[in-house]
Amino acid sequence: MKMKKGFTYLEFLVVIGILGILLGVVVNF
Repeated sequence: MKMKKGFTYLEFLVVIGILGILLGVVVNF
């Protein structure tokens, strides 16, 4: 997975949101 230099705040929020959803799914099971 390539890391790009211009990691924007919006992309950061998207990543955190996805991780949060995945974590919630794991906790529910």
